[in-house]
Amino acid sequence: MKRMILLNALLLLIFYSVNAQQPQPSDNGNNRVSFAGYLIKIIPLNGNGFGYDIFFKNRLVVHQWVNPFTLAPTGLKEKEDVLKIARWQIMQMHRSPANRTTKNQLIAKDVAKRLDISIKSYNN
Repeated sequence: MKRMILLNALLLLIFYSVNAQQPQPSDNGNNRVSFAGYLIKIIPLNGNGFGYDIFFKNRLVVHQWVNPFTLAPTGLKEKEDVLKIARWQIMQMHRSPANRTTKNQLIAKDVAKRLDISIKSYNN
């Protein structure tokens, strides 16, 4: 019984240490960032916005090429905002993993407020 508790505590410690890592955006222009074992690929869109794909073990798990708060085809205006929402989606996947690819998911605007992403700048 003590071994099981110790093993569970060790697994929780490992899980939280992996999630605590903060990726640094690369300056070499390749638009790829690793976070908690996932790969975030930032995609430039028409209209100077950005979309993104999230991969886990070379499998596409999120394909978001529209603004996740308004579904506008212009995407998000800032790369930092793309990284914020992509990290948030990865954390959500840790809580309830899905076996399918999520495409152009509408995300509640209160998430944008919590992540400090300005919604006003996305109204075109």
